[in-house]
Amino acid sequence: MISVEDRIRKLGICKQPGSGRGLLQPKNRKEWLSAKEIAAFRLPQVPATQQGVWALAQREGWDRTDKARPRAGRGGGTEYHISLLPESDQAAFMAMRTEAPAE
Repeated sequence: MISVEDRIRKLGICKQPGSGRGLLQPKNRKEWLSAKEIAAFRLPQVPATQQGVWALAQREGWDRTDKARPRAGRGGGTEYHISLLPESDQAAFMAMRTEAPAE
């Protein structure tokens, strides 16, 4: 079984489609993520699918807070602040951000 740290390290160099940059490069330290991006991290307490993250957001009332905002750009959607994630997943996400290698 792959540890959370190994998954995080591996995802730290994951590419966003069409961006040409790593998801968590030092110049791109995102604090607002789409449901698809949150699911891609496969954090232990968060669903691993975009639909699952949407359901979690609805159940937890994320859209009714100031920690959700409309996503800019084509396709729209919603972005969620990382502070909405469970505390243990926030810690894992923050650790991943500091360990992400530069391209």
